[in-house]
Amino acid sequence: MAASTGASDMEVVMAGGNASQGAGNGGAGDGVEAMAMEMTDAKAAESSLAMDAAVHVEELSYDYGGEKEVLFDVSLDFAPGTRTLLVGLNGTGKTTLLRILAGKHLVKHPVVVLGKDAYRATPRGLTFLGAEWAHNPVVRKDVVVADLIVSMGGNTYPDRRDELLALLGVEPTWRMHKVSDGQRRRVQLLLGLLKPWTLLLLDEVTVDLDVLVRHDLMAWLRHQTETRGATVVYATHIFDGLGDWATHVVHLCNGAVRRFVDLGECEELETLARAVPVSGRRSFGASPLLQLIEAWLSTELAEKKAAAAAAAASGVVAEPTPLQAKAEDVNRYGDKFYNYWG
Repeated sequence: MAASTGASDMEVVMAGGNASQGAGNGGAGDGVEAMAMEMTDAKAAESSLAMDAAVHVEELSYDYGGEKEVLFDVSLDFAPGTRTLLVGLNGTGKTTLLRILAGKHLVKHPVVVLGKDAYRATPRGLTFLGAEWAHNPVVRKDVVVADLIVSMGGNTYPDRRDELLALLGVEPTWRMHKVSDGQRRRVQLLLGLLKPWTLLLLDEVTVDLDVLVRHDLMAWLRHQTETRGATVVYATHIFDGLGDWATHVVHLCNGAVRRFVDLGECEELETLARAVPVSGRRSFGASPLLQLIEAWLSTELAEKKAAAAAAAASGVVAEPTPLQAKAEDVNRYGDKFYNYWG
């Protein structure tokens, strides 16, 4: 599971130029032919890697309609059976990346999910659960949870349905216009997890859950990855109880991948772990993983503040990022134009 580096389009163009030179230069053509064969082999290997990975992203950049890029040169591979935390300060592109993986935005660069193009051929087995669902007016109407379960095909998987009902503490008799925010979030998770998934994309969906339900849910997700080879990518700001849950962490900073860490081979984490007794790692704030991520984000925040101070001192007014501009639109106009289903 590593960032991929295949032959670029520029390398292909250069190879073409060399080929035309070699045609009039005797044995040089043999070298160019060998180079072309090597590049073909590299492309084949890269294609095989994309097919084998649960997620393959290569040199992805993205902007909202010609504005400043929200994501910049992102290359990632997530292997089947892994559990990856997606971390970063607000506005760094975590939600945008997850929505692209879910096939909700057309992009120029290759994004392969479960062996298929994420946008043009969104594959079966892909589930995306975002935070906005709970604010959808439709799920705040007088609807019985049992009817929602039937509408999602829950009766096709009775054992899984009953397991999730018990796990999340959801009652089929609940009426959606009377439940709390935490209960509504549990219903979302129940409906989203009913059908067996191969790749699960989670965007801040545990924020409304109490600590016990969150713990049980994460244990269940871990079991799914270990027994079925399913893959989870989870964007969150809540790291309580995640000390030994994740296999990898991706740190997004200003829309780019600053770190892509295999936690099983992370020396920083091992150093922190040696300083915390095993008995104390479940204490709030004592988790080595929490300390590691907090250190990363603190450094990033300090860099942003320093850059802002330098800009202010020079008299330069920084333009808002696309995400900041959209947040301002929501503050000004509310959610009247928000697409909850997109």
